[in-house]
Amino acid sequence: MLQRIEQVLDRCVRPQLLLHGGGIRSLGYADGIYRFELIGQCANCPSAYLETRENIRAALMQELPELLEVELVQTVSEDLLAQAKALLQHRPLGDRDA
Repeated sequence: MLQRIEQVLDRCVRPQLLLHGGGIRSLGYADGIYRFELIGQCANCPSAYLETRENIRAALMQELPELLEVELVQTVSEDLLAQAKALLQHRPLGDRDA
């Protein structure tokens, strides 16, 4: 399963992350759950955490419906994440570029 996940990431996810100077590192797959972390410019970025996480999850779940869940191992502090959520709620969707 991890090999299939990596193929989807290589095809659908990594090229987009590279455009922003970031990447993704697989941490493992067990019991239907895939875990990953963001690296490069995407690591520790609240915007990347909020939006990229969901984009990665959607891509993997669409391509591999047998996945039960896709989880980002968070490296962003809860305070910083709360600030980012507050800021993103006030921005039009088209202004988001992460």
